[in-house]
Amino acid sequence: MYILEVIPLTAIPRNQDQILSYFYEEKLPAGALVEVEIRKRKITAVVLASKSLAELKIKLKKEADFELKPIGKILKEQPVLNQHQLNIALWLSVKYFAPLGLCVKAMLPAFLLKRSGEYASSAVRRRQVRRKEEAYSPDLSNQGQKLILTPEKIMAEHFLEKYKKENPVFLSSSTPTKEYFDIWQRVKNGEIKTIVGTRVALFLPFNNLKEIIVEAESNIAYRSDYTPKYDTGILARRTAKEYGAKLIINDSLPKVETYFEFGEETLPQKTKVDISFANMVGEIKNTNFSIFSAELKEQLKSAVQQKNKIIIFVPRKGYAPYLLCQNCGYIPRCPNCDRNLTAFKLTTYNLKPKTILKCHHCQNIQPTLNVCPNCNKSVLEYKGLGIEKAEEKLVKFFKDQNITSPKILALSSDTPQKEEEKIIDQFKNPGPAILLTTQKILSYQRLLKADLVGILNLESLLNFVDFGTEEEALRIVFILSQMTEKTLIQGYDSDARVVKTILSQDFKSFYEEELEARKEFSYPPFAELIKLIFRHQDSRTAEREAEIVRERLNHELGIKNYGKEIEIIGPNAGLKEKGLHTQEIVLKVVKNPIVEPSAHYGARRNELLRLVPSGWQIEVV
Repeated sequence: MYILEVIPLTAIPRNQDQILSYFYEEKLPAGALVEVEIRKRKITAVVLASKSLAELKIKLKKEADFELKPIGKILKEQPVLNQHQLNIALWLSVKYFAPLGLCVKAMLPAFLLKRSGEYASSAVRRRQVRRKEEAYSPDLSNQGQKLILTPEKIMAEHFLEKYKKENPVFLSSSTPTKEYFDIWQRVKNGEIKTIVGTRVALFLPFNNLKEIIVEAESNIAYRSDYTPKYDTGILARRTAKEYGAKLIINDSLPKVETYFEFGEETLPQKTKVDISFANMVGEIKNTNFSIFSAELKEQLKSAVQQKNKIIIFVPRKGYAPYLLCQNCGYIPRCPNCDRNLTAFKLTTYNLKPKTILKCHHCQNIQPTLNVCPNCNKSVLEYKGLGIEKAEEKLVKFFKDQNITSPKILALSSDTPQKEEEKIIDQFKNPGPAILLTTQKILSYQRLLKADLVGILNLESLLNFVDFGTEEEALRIVFILSQMTEKTLIQGYDSDARVVKTILSQDFKSFYEEELEARKEFSYPPFAELIKLIFRHQDSRTAEREAEIVRERLNHELGIKNYGKEIEIIGPNAGLKEKGLHTQEIVLKVVKNPIVEPSAHYGARRNELLRLVPSGWQIEVV
């Protein structure tokens, strides 16, 4: 008889035991798939360890205050996860304070939770085909496995071409099930040597992983949007350590944390670049009230004559970021999440434009307003610049200049995929073209080149209350400058740190100043930020709950004398979410990043987090 320690693949609150014990007549390997009963529910679980009952009998008699249950059913006796994968899941649960069952479940593709043999014939056929092809493939039998991570499928095209001599495969969450199963099996047996993939590829059962390359580490797509909400760059570091693999971090401009970790070698080399700044304050003084500077206007004219390609970057989607009452200052907000509603212009079936107000966060749509509901005045005006307004102004510019307009294309994250592909192809075709775009263009940083990139309204990238805002704005501008021979930035502050840095290319000074500021105010990499989020339909209930949790945490800090290590900020009211009122508490966990964190670091932090009730959301930033 054996005692099995199992991880149920369900969300058990983190202040409860994550590993449960059952008994079975035979020893099962770590990674086997079983069925257990929890509160009369049948739950799939993964075996973590099997221990002989004879070895544990004395200990159980002394300590057990519960009755062990038997395993209900053996679903898969052969391990579905290897020991490395189980170790990574355990680490994920501790690092991000996430339910262990969900961490394990995140690693398991859906097909592994199905009945055995469902995809076996497909895998066998594929392996037979591979054997026939072996004569035509390079001999990679003595090489270890290499994983190249990309944030999204579009970027993967470049690396599949780059490593084509190594016969790479591509894996993402949208890979068809049978193909996914085939890749999983061939990686497991060591047949596949080079994998290009999105973040899900980190969970593959590697046979001999020797190298991990993280491309574009700072891309927001690397942040998981489901539990566990992990950062792919951090997970890649842990995975490399687990397998003893070499780690390479590549980025246009590194994250501040990465610069701190690896130093100047992460920074780009200084090169001669043609980057200029057009101060729009001076343009207004010279009676140019257009959204285009005088220099950009000349470039637009010459694009037609010289058949140039121009990319115009507009930081905001839609027509205008918000609608403003000129009389009382009223701004329409989303009734569900309290964010400013963005104005969009739609073309109706009779080709007449129709303006709507849309929430970017929850996609709620409201009709536009002609009369202010606050003061009943008809003095509403669309404020700010969105990509649709920029397109409207561009068409008008060519019409006013009596110039035949080149192809004008618009690309944003709202563009359907098929239309997106068509737009990219049209821009690549011979002849002059102007591509208006938002941050979506960053996906094509290695695939598109232009004669000129114009950046409108730089300040729109800087108007965020976040310690990483300047870093991200600088990175966007730098990536855009790498896609062209000439870059023209338009803004209202020539003394902005981002402007000075991009013009001087003195990235080291920027990063050193950023580190100094973050150290002073205890931001990453000198501290870990943890957001505690509570939502309720009643604002007073949310406030009351947040105050109770804060007092509980403060009390614990005092008792354990953790005050010098952990700072509590808040609670503060956050934006509404799906009609629910939000309260947020932020924990700043101060750490010394120069040395490896001591063993009690994670234990103390998680000991405190165990006091947070299960109705709260915990996010490790």
